Amino acid sequence: MDRNEKVKLLLKRWKGDPRLRVYHMVILMAILNLWVAGSSPGAISISRRSMLEVTRIGGIGTYHRYMKDLRVFGYIEYTPSYHPRFGSKVALVV
Repeated sequence: MDRNEKVKLLLKRWKGDPRLRVYHMVILMAILNLWVAGSSPGAISISRRSMLEVTRIGGIGTYHRYMKDLRVFGYIEYTPSYHPRFGSKVALVV
């Protein structure tokens, strides 16, 4: 399955889920954008600071709550990095 097919499948899956709120969608779209722009077929590296900037989410707690929801809902695989210089790993689940 190529990237275009995966993107279409992801968007269709997200559209039909009533649990997803605006912040969920903003985070998913930011991750999707980074994944499409990158060359890695799997997990990408993200930093909380850059995600807060891109998504315009104002609070760290809000960001972590919605990231946790996305993991629990099965939309992402998230491996946090507790090191300030290394990004966390996140992969979209198709």
